Amino acid sequence: MKKMMKKTLTIMLVVSLVLAMTSACNGGGSGGGGGGNSPSAAVRAYYAALEKGDVEALEKVTTPGMAQLLVGFEDFVKALLAEQGKITNIVEKIDSDTAVVTVTFENGKTEDAKLIKEGGKWKVTN
Repeated sequence: MKKMMKKTLTIMLVVSLVLAMTSACNGGGSGGGGGGNSPSAAVRAYYAALEKGDVEALEKVTTPGMAQLLVGFEDFVKALLAEQGKITNIVEKIDSDTAVVTVTFENGKTEDAKLIKEGGKWKVTN
């Protein structure tokens, strides 16, 4: 039980750290190509790239610099996603050039992904 608690706390700490770093970096840049045609499509592509540890694909669907923050954490992120299971539901809320997509996983957990529209494409910012 203590081992599981320690693992959970470690996961929460690393995820919080990654989210804090990505929030600090999502400020600027034109972003270029890539991204998704809808917020949901961008989020699906984001999670698919995370599952594969594909930094190049992440760069296409995230704001500049965000994918690089995950370098070195690929195995950890893959393990975390494996525990969550597949995406079972996505709900998007669009407000002009920003969106929030709520993702529900097989294990019942939900996550909110924030996106912005850059160059006509949706990109994940956190």
